[in-house]
Amino acid sequence: MKHQLKADEAFKLAKERLAVGKSFAQIRQELTELGMEDDDIKYIIRQLDNELIRESTSTSTGSGSNAKRRMIIGAIIMLVGVGLAIYTWVNDIREVNYYLLEFGALFIGYYFFRTGYIQTRNRV
Repeated sequence: MKHQLKADEAFKLAKERLAVGKSFAQIRQELTELGMEDDDIKYIIRQLDNELIRESTSTSTGSGSNAKRRMIIGAIIMLVGVGLAIYTWVNDIREVNYYLLEFGALFIGYYFFRTGYIQTRNRV
């Protein structure tokens, strides 16, 4: 018979496994092998994901003006990426450096926008 973990013990175990570099799939598999139910595993994984998001956005104070500033900066950077994409498409430029600039700007802008959005949403 498999050992049934309590939810708080399972969360601590999952958090430790995540800290050493295991993926969510590996953690899910390990919790399944330890006899946890699927609904409990989904809840634990969701809580881990939420905690990761909170930790990644806690580098700033989380104030509304800071979060809005991050969203505005992210939108501007994304617009620069879109502008570069249009420029390379119109001028038929196929150099890797331009692709790195435009996609880099798009991804970095999205990251700033997304973290700002999460900060505004999680504000209490």
